[in-house]
Amino acid sequence: CEAYEPGVFGCVRDSFGVSPSLHLSRLLSRKLVLPTNSRSSGSTAFYLSGDGGYVFKEIPGREFRVLERMIKDYKEYVKGHRDTLLTPLVGLYILTPTPPTTGPVRYLLVQGASVPLLTPGTVYDLKGSTVGRVSSSQPLKDLNLIEETSCELRDGVEQWGIRLGARKKRRLMRALERDVEWLRERGVMDYSLLVKQTPASPGCPPSSSLSSPPSRRHGLRSRIGRIARSLSVPRPGLVRPSRRLPSRVRGRRRGEPCLYAFGVIDFLQPYTARKVAERAVKGACGYDLGMISCMEPGGYGARLLDFVDAHVS
Repeated sequence: CEAYEPGVFGCVRDSFGVSPSLHLSRLLSRKLVLPTNSRSSGSTAFYLSGDGGYVFKEIPGREFRVLERMIKDYKEYVKGHRDTLLTPLVGLYILTPTPPTTGPVRYLLVQGASVPLLTPGTVYDLKGSTVGRVSSSQPLKDLNLIEETSCELRDGVEQWGIRLGARKKRRLMRALERDVEWLRERGVMDYSLLVKQTPASPGCPPSSSLSSPPSRRHGLRSRIGRIARSLSVPRPGLVRPSRRLPSRVRGRRRGEPCLYAFGVIDFLQPYTARKVAERAVKGACGYDLGMISCMEPGGYGARLLDFVDAHVS
């Protein structure tokens, strides 16, 4: 087993506040869970660590080549943008079978804490596409959200769909617009905005990079707390104090208070000649080329932004 670019991924983990001891404990965890939908059509296998903190995802060669090109830029980007919605890529390990009868197997480690997968709630996987984008089980997809949002018009219910409020929505859109532009510059598409909704526990404060900036007094207390924690000896397995906050924010759904978590996932798919051909075939079959998932990176990102803007309020 070989660690790929350990120094670069170490810097990424540091940006997201993942301590070496926590990383090692998750990496060596034997309590792996195989979600029921992890072998969906056309997808590769992925597993969860026992605490749900890491996703272990097998990636094909084409995605590995994209990661090779972008990983150093990604390190600098997440370091400089605390409100990014790009999911944390925290490691890559290459396994070579013995004897080498097949090619190497590459497992990408993604931190799943920003969009918790093991807690109860509703998950949406959004691409901005409407062709085939419906599901009877989780994760729900774009047409499911369109259907839920339309209930407001039919039933006069004010809290259907994803409700954040105007100020938090503006912060979400600014962060997403910046991330989408960064991905467009790297020629990738077919990524998703994953949205996790969980019921809000009474008295549970939100922890959100989308909330209003803290007051000066609160910021002073936070800085003092960080200094005090830095002088103490960290206990093994704990996440280091980090300037980065999870993208969780209070909102409402179906009239009830809830917490939302947001993350951009699966952003290693290049727009290849194979994808161009796939788009041409679907167009010849009569599909609306503006609504199929396969689209060049600029148009893909713009469509996702338009969809989120139209269906989050």
